[in-house]
Amino acid sequence: MKLVVGTIFTLISGLVQADDVRVDEAYRLASDGIIKPFDGLNQTALEARRGRIMDTELENNRGNYVYKVTILDSKGQEWEIKVDAVTGKLIEEEKES
Repeated sequence: MKLVVGTIFTLISGLVQADDVRVDEAYRLASDGIIKPFDGLNQTALEARRGRIMDTELENNRGNYVYKVTILDSKGQEWEIKVDAVTGKLIEEEKES
């Protein structure tokens, strides 16, 4: 039974796992027009949650590029903002605990 549960967990984890995109690849994608320029993606994140950008990363989830931005707001709270890197649309904002 433990083996079955472990196998199922491993399979599900593999399905939802996204791969981080290397910096050079991210710049190539932006330069080739496959994803939006980073300035615009950062602006979208800052419009969702005002503050200071602490970290950014681009993920590839089976061809869906998601730009994740960590923002520190004026109250010291960290927020993770997800933006569709192709369309530039806000996907989600979540307060980090």
